[in-house]
Amino acid sequence: MRLPDLLFVLFVTCLTLTGLISYTQLTSVYYRNNLLPANALFDLFIVLYVFAVPATRILPVAAPFFLLSTFYILTSAIFLPAPNGGAPSPLDFIISFKAFFYLAILCFARPRKLSISLGALEKVFKYLLMAFFLKYLFSKTILEIPRPGLFTENNFEIVFLLVIFIFLSRCGRLRSKFWAILLLGVVLLSGSRSGLLGLFAALLTSNGQRSMRLIIELFFLFVLVAAVLTLIDNRIVGLMDLASVDRFLFFTLFLEELKRFEVWQYLVGWTPMTPLSDSTCMRMGFYGSLFSSANSDVCYSVVLHVFYFRVILDHGVLGLIFLIAGFYFLLRSNGLNGSLSFAIIIQGLINGLSISGFANTYFFLAVVLVTSHYSKIRTA
Repeated sequence: MRLPDLLFVLFVTCLTLTGLISYTQLTSVYYRNNLLPANALFDLFIVLYVFAVPATRILPVAAPFFLLSTFYILTSAIFLPAPNGGAPSPLDFIISFKAFFYLAILCFARPRKLSISLGALEKVFKYLLMAFFLKYLFSKTILEIPRPGLFTENNFEIVFLLVIFIFLSRCGRLRSKFWAILLLGVVLLSGSRSGLLGLFAALLTSNGQRSMRLIIELFFLFVLVAAVLTLIDNRIVGLMDLASVDRFLFFTLFLEELKRFEVWQYLVGWTPMTPLSDSTCMRMGFYGSLFSSANSDVCYSVVLHVFYFRVILDHGVLGLIFLIAGFYFLLRSNGLNGSLSFAIIIQGLINGLSISGFANTYFFLAVVLVTSHYSKIRTA
């Protein structure tokens, strides 16, 4: 096995094992999903993986996205306005601009000989899929944990499996239906609404016309299992009542915050690191862990969870368009065809309906692995 592949397998294996044995209860709903800070470690892995042997040059398509992202981040940091409610911490700033940091990093994620191979990526995916299923099944049925997770909250981590599933399927590496059925089991056990929608999109885009028969077969299985879960999972039952859906609350608060906008701010957002109103922060007090790390009484757009709400408030509609276009064209510039690039972007867009979207560590990890995988023949 090549050294990069071996190191990658060992790294993922260690984090998986620390996730499989972690069941510490934090609150009535949330549990410590991993003994290690998996999110931070995966972010560190991304940086080391991309820049350990950086690309010798940036492709012409990537240059404007790198320059504009870097310029925007630096100018926002240098000319940060007078703080309202206390100066934001560096962590607050990074979270607000995380998608732009990721876009700049993606400009350097290109295939090279020290990249992870397609074979290693397939092995890790299959290993992870089985580990996810075992952890979710044991957590849900034996320990009655409502939201099981292997590395972090499952809304974040499931998108990694979906993106890699699409990619490996397009490369002809997942010919057995077993892996699609196992992925279906993982998503249903998670209780993730965005995961269900993402799975449907993944099945539609994983193999083109060849996947139609599989989609039909899985559809009937999906209906059967979903019917059972509807009887026992109040999160799915809650879909029938908008008032019980937390994202509906976020949407109403987002509309309240938009009332503070001037007309031009719909395009570019408000000034960097503008806190949400006191009334919004008060209503979101139960998400205290997402408040400013510098001032526990101040909250920023991250508390609204939904990627679109956060980006429009902080960076405007133009910022949202720039991020979507940037990710798409950088995927294309690394050899992925338009159909596959679109399928991956769809997963980011669906994930953004619930949480971080393009700023999700696990979505970006999958994107980096897909765009930079090493193969003598580029099969994507």
